[in-house]
Amino acid sequence: HCALPCIAMGIPVVFIREKVSKRFDFISDIVKIYTVEEIPAINWSDIKGADIEMLKKEMLGVLYYQIIEALKKAA
Repeated sequence: HCALPCIAMGIPVVFIREKVSKRFDFISDIVKIYTVEEIPAINWSDIKGADIEMLKKEMLGVLYYQIIEALKKAA
């Protein structure tokens, strides 16, 4: 519940799950998902904030399009 807001704010995130599942596929393109067994191998000094600026721009474009379409329907 805190990983996505942190990613959006540029805060470095270490995402750890007991086991990787398809439920989190959407986030695996943004940050690496570690399993509990991988914790000792994490290079903590190498963790950086995810670069999601292109994703933000794409999302704003979709939002803009949806607003325009909604305004057209309301007119």
